[in-house]
Amino acid sequence: MQNPKRFSQYFGGVAIICVTSLMVVIGGCSTSQTPETSSPSPESSSTSNAVAPEQPETTPNIADSTLVQVKQYQEIPQAFQGVWQADLKQCSSPVSETRLEIAPKQIQFYESQGPIQEVVSDGQTTLKVKVELSGEGETWLTERDFQLSEDQNTLTAIGGDTPLVRYRCSNSTLAQVKQYQEIPQAFQGIWQADLEQCSSQVSETRLEIASKQIQFYESQGPIQEVVSDGKTTLKVKIELSGEGETWLTEREFQLSEDQNTLTAISDDNPLVRYRCP
Repeated sequence: MQNPKRFSQYFGGVAIICVTSLMVVIGGCSTSQTPETSSPSPESSSTSNAVAPEQPETTPNIADSTLVQVKQYQEIPQAFQGVWQADLKQCSSPVSETRLEIAPKQIQFYESQGPIQEVVSDGQTTLKVKVELSGEGETWLTERDFQLSEDQNTLTAIGGDTPLVRYRCSNSTLAQVKQYQEIPQAFQGIWQADLEQCSSQVSETRLEIASKQIQFYESQGPIQEVVSDGKTTLKVKIELSGEGETWLTEREFQLSEDQNTLTAISDDNPLVRYRCP
C-alpha cells in the first residue's frame, strides 16, 4: 500500500487538510469542526423523529352519579320509608297538604294514595316510582321522582316544575312497617269516641277490631291486607258489607304510645276513639 499523501491548500482563507488514501475517495474531506457541533445530538434526533404517544381516553367521572347504581326493586327501599312534611311543625297533622307517607308498597299524599307498580332506585338517595293513585272518585297512573339527602332526613320531589322539599318527621314509625297476615294485637279491641258509650252496641262511633275482621256501626267485613309497624301505625284493606252492598276500602289508623287512643287518619276529619276497658 502506498503512503498517504498529505497536502494543504488555502481556500477562502481557511486551511483545509485532506487525507487521501487508496481506500478513501479523494473528494471526501472534513472540516475541523467538532462532532458535537457538526452532527445533531442523539437527544435532538430522537426527539425530532419520535411519534407523540397517544393520550389515554378520558373516562367520564361518574362518581357523583348514583343513577349508575339503580335497579328495580319489589318494594320501596327502607331509606325512603316514613312520614315526610314540608313543615316539621305539621308532622302531627294528618290533613296537611304537604304530608307524604311512604310505605314499602304504597304512597299516600294529602288527597290521594295508592299501591306502587314499579320501583327504580339506588337504594340510598334516588327513587323513581310508578304509582296507581286514587282520590276523589278517580284513579290514575303516575310517576314520581325523589332525591334523598345523604343524612336521609330531607326528601325532595324532583318530578315537578318546582321541586318540593320535605323533611322526615322524627316521630315517624312508618320506616319500620311491613305486611302482616292479621291485625297486630296492639290494635285489637273495642274503640269508642265517647267512653261512656262503650256498652252501647248501636253507637255510631263504635269500632271493633279483631285479628282478621273490622266492624263499624253499620258495616263490617274481613281484612284483605294489613300494613303496620306492629305498634302505632296501621293501614288495612277491608271488604266491607252493609245495607245489602259490598265494597273494598282502605282505612288508616294511628295508635298512641300508651295504646289507649286510636285516631282514624284516612278520613278528611280525623276521628279519635278511645280503648274501651
